[in-house]
Amino acid sequence: MKSENLKLIKNLRHDLHKIPEPSMKEVETKKFLMDWIGKHTQNMQIVDKGCYFYVVYKVSDDKQDIAFRADMDALPIPEGNSPPPWASKNPGWSHKCGHDGHMAALCGLILEIDQKGCDNNCYFLFQPGEETAEGAVQCLNFFDDVPNINAFYAWHDGNMGPFTNVGIKKGPMFCASTGILLEFKGEPTHASTPRLGKSPVRAMMEVINAIPEFFDLWAYGKMPMCTICYVEAGTPVFGSAVGNGKLHLTCRAWYDKDMDESIENFINYALACGANSGIEVKATFHEKFASTENDPGCVDRVLKACEELKYPVTMLEDPIGGSEDFGAFLHHAPGCMWGMSFGSEFAPIHDKDFQFQDDVLEPAVELFKNLAYQKY
Repeated sequence: MKSENLKLIKNLRHDLHKIPEPSMKEVETKKFLMDWIGKHTQNMQIVDKGCYFYVVYKVSDDKQDIAFRADMDALPIPEGNSPPPWASKNPGWSHKCGHDGHMAALCGLILEIDQKGCDNNCYFLFQPGEETAEGAVQCLNFFDDVPNINAFYAWHDGNMGPFTNVGIKKGPMFCASTGILLEFKGEPTHASTPRLGKSPVRAMMEVINAIPEFFDLWAYGKMPMCTICYVEAGTPVFGSAVGNGKLHLTCRAWYDKDMDESIENFINYALACGANSGIEVKATFHEKFASTENDPGCVDRVLKACEELKYPVTMLEDPIGGSEDFGAFLHHAPGCMWGMSFGSEFAPIHDKDFQFQDDVLEPAVELFKNLAYQKY
């Protein structure tokens, strides 16, 4: 990678780190990136799609179409104990998942291809709302513009072994997940006359106790599971019996089908528990992430690139338990996602002391470049 390009994207990352924005509200970030790319490139077309944008390097219609993605949103986590000189200027928000690095690396790839050219058509998509699973689905009209993507790539940073170690697997790489809010509506009453009310507590306890029956870790051999995130019932007083309650749950599985089947059976059971107690039960779903299922052929291309670049590789046996909304794109095009490490001695992602390490920018760009220049 050209030294001047590396310097540019390091400075770009620092500038982006200063302006973190919530999911689906990345207005300043999007404008900053579009202006930056317009200023530093000559052969790129910028396509504004409202909440997201993509950049095009077009050779000809008979060439292969290769796409790359970066995410733009930040997290509601303040800077940690040792903020960098380019610390967040938006109180309570920061890039504790490294999306500033993802954006900078993709811009590095844009610079290199703009200056050196490429035999493939390349598309560089900057999406909003990854953290809440809202963003990728808002970008699916990209496939109306470019319907025949041959390969779609994305990466994540983290402390996954030695420097530049690439963690990857074929098939499911990140789990499918869905947040469930169960609301139990009964009737409150005075604590001395519970028979005159309708308490949701029994129904809530039945539902909680039944979770292992519907989300046994090994029921499918593919890790359907359910985590209790928050429980609320009644008010913190001694004179009133409980009238309403809430359960916040997160369900995960290796595959979309397994998760959806488990959730459907579980919700039917929760509704039946409510009916038996004369309680109204309402279920709503939030932050639904599709399973990120890596295409085996695209994984082989990443492995080929790592071999040529001499990057260490860890072939993962099981999917990573977290979720990535890049999976939504892989329902429309073959592709894959991997993790690249900047060393195991640093704070993990989503930790208040996490900081993206600039040393990994060049290796990340070089891996992208190798994939862009491969013959498809």
